[in-house]
Amino acid sequence: MDEQIGRYRLIKELGEGAMARVYLAELETGIGFKRKVALKVVRPEYAKDKKFVALMGREAMIGSMLQHPNIVQTLEFNEADGRSFLALEFVEGETLGELLEKDTGEGPGLPLMVALEAMVQVLKGLSYAHNLRSPEGDVMGIVHRDLKPGNIMLSRHGLVKVMDFGIAKAKIASANITTAGQVRGTPIYMAPEQVTGKPLDGRADQFAAGTVLYELLTGKQLFIDNNLIRIMQRVARAEVQEQVSEATNLHPDLGPILTKMWARDPNERYEDCEEAARHLEDIVFALKSAGRSIGDNSPSGPADDVGDDTDDGDEEHHGLFGALGEFVRRLFGSSAPKPSPPKKKRRKRKRKRAAAKPPSAAAKPASQGSLEVVFEDATSSNFESPATKEPAPEPDKPLDGTTARMMLGPQTGEESTVKPTPPAPEPAGESQTGKMDPFFYENFDE
Repeated sequence: MDEQIGRYRLIKELGEGAMARVYLAELETGIGFKRKVALKVVRPEYAKDKKFVALMGREAMIGSMLQHPNIVQTLEFNEADGRSFLALEFVEGETLGELLEKDTGEGPGLPLMVALEAMVQVLKGLSYAHNLRSPEGDVMGIVHRDLKPGNIMLSRHGLVKVMDFGIAKAKIASANITTAGQVRGTPIYMAPEQVTGKPLDGRADQFAAGTVLYELLTGKQLFIDNNLIRIMQRVARAEVQEQVSEATNLHPDLGPILTKMWARDPNERYEDCEEAARHLEDIVFALKSAGRSIGDNSPSGPADDVGDDTDDGDEEHHGLFGALGEFVRRLFGSSAPKPSPPKKKRRKRKRKRAAAKPPSAAAKPASQGSLEVVFEDATSSNFESPATKEPAPEPDKPLDGTTARMMLGPQTGEESTVKPTPPAPEPAGESQTGKMDPFFYENFDE
């Protein structure tokens, strides 16, 4: 394909709808700057339709206000060579709808942790849009109104991005150009107030997010039927009892969360999508602390032996999207970044390396105020040095309780495999508070 629209060179077609085609295009300036974009080009037969062009303009106006890592950016709305187009951030990856249609080797739906981590990102992006304020400080009330798996991208870098705010509603006069009470969106993902033509706010998107999450978990569409009227009736009645039971079988806390997100009355849902995201994060943290397998979608997953180290909040937040990152690496290949291992396991590996490494024969004296520790050799039972095969020196006096706990962690009552050497004599006039040996900075929390 060798076609130019204004500053954009079309590379290939990505998809098409009834009124526009989407291309992968490249912007190139005269000084060599290049950027790939997704270019939505209005079909020629609609380019002269002022109302349709106004709809595109509204999409661009709302999209230009949304600057969030979980929302596809709008870069430009313009006309060139007699064609109207919308330039959008190009996200290399696949939509969640495409993932659900292909065989990922994980069975129906996505793994539990992958689906939860993806939905946390979706809800955070929606919360941002719902609470966005105008330059005057007024909440703009942006509502997506058409959230579905086909409008959510999973990038090769593990980021989830909501796209296509083309029918979004905002409390600004220039954006509200559709007929009052008009129902727009995909019926099976609508909220009850949406199918009945009632006023909408961000809680309508929250209902849709619950429906999308159920589909990610099970691979099944919630309100599907072969009759549009019956679909809208089921949505209006919020018939979800059976689906709540399915979710509870996957995790006991998941059923109550979806029950609230699917409440027929918007006032009974979470006040904000951010609150729903926090409850899903709690499940993710609980699964990680239990060592849940990334690909496990059963009610109870296996636990890893993580040793005697005590978990802390920072370690659970570290690598929150580890399951999603690992899934992306398996899906798209090694180009996706590999998540860092938890700090807890990283410390454990360092201890093993330190244990296997013979002590230096010309070790420097311990710095003032520090204590040197010598780890037991893996093949020794009498604290012999692997270099000299002689017993390690005994300390002149035992460690005080505070220092021992800092060095060795929680005590179990068993004999320790670590023996300290005595501290160097204190030079006259120097303080008792010297710097810790670098070993401690590398292996223990401050």
